[in-house]
Amino acid sequence: MRFAMINPKAVEGTRLPRSRRTHARHLRTAVILGAGLLILTLTNTAEAVFVTDDARIADYGQIEGETWFDFLPKGGRVLPVYNFLFNVVPLNWLEFGASGGIGWDTDDSVTVLNPGFQSKLLVTRPRDGGAPGLSALAGVTFPVGRGSQYHEAWSGYAIVPVTMSLFDGWWLWHANLGWVGGWPTADAPSRHRFFWAVGTEIALGHHDWRFVLESFAGDPLDPFGAEIAGQTGIRWLTSDYLNLDVAVTLEESLDDSRVVDWSIQVGVRFLIDAFTRGGRPGDPEGAPGMFLW
Repeated sequence: MRFAMINPKAVEGTRLPRSRRTHARHLRTAVILGAGLLILTLTNTAEAVFVTDDARIADYGQIEGETWFDFLPKGGRVLPVYNFLFNVVPLNWLEFGASGGIGWDTDDSVTVLNPGFQSKLLVTRPRDGGAPGLSALAGVTFPVGRGSQYHEAWSGYAIVPVTMSLFDGWWLWHANLGWVGGWPTADAPSRHRFFWAVGTEIALGHHDWRFVLESFAGDPLDPFGAEIAGQTGIRWLTSDYLNLDVAVTLEESLDDSRVVDWSIQVGVRFLIDAFTRGGRPGDPEGAPGMFLW
């Protein structure tokens, strides 16, 4: 989940349509980058940079990948955590995704994050200045991992994202409502809480540069974490197939509610036309959803 690559002018999100003549070059770049990031994942053996999800999915037959580093200040050091999220779209209205991560811990050992799986149903994508987009997603994380970034627990979430587009996609609003829960494998109480998130994307004088600001009730993949947090950052849309994110997160400290913890995220998002119809490029507007009005 999280703010995904979307086409502002098409009101699907923040990916801008470019000339089809550049498609082959962008596709090669995305494939090479994706392969390199997958190799990095294997050799290095949260969700995305921005937390608030939007009412869109990639086009039918596309694979959407997101990979990013969290830089976490702990014990007087800044520790890197590498994360990944990959989604595939087998239908015009359905997306499946898997996530995970690995990083360096305070005792110089490796920490492995709980892996997760989610599905997302797109009812309809937003229309500029008109009907909002509507989707629904649900997911689960598994009690597999180790270290300080791992929880010995199952967790689950169910969230409804809504997206509105204004001024030809120059200004986007996203809102999420849902539920998050966690069930420890040890003899400990479960935790359930209401989840909310509000985020906005504003073009900075050009559609390719976006300012992002969001506030949310903690990470939906971590029901045992902070209950309130916020992020702000910049998104650079380099093409239909690639964009870059840099963000700063502030959240309530679990050790002392009067203290605010911070971290920095740097991420890459990319699309691959894996099995699109007739081998054609995926629609920059993304999938239409179950209904299009």
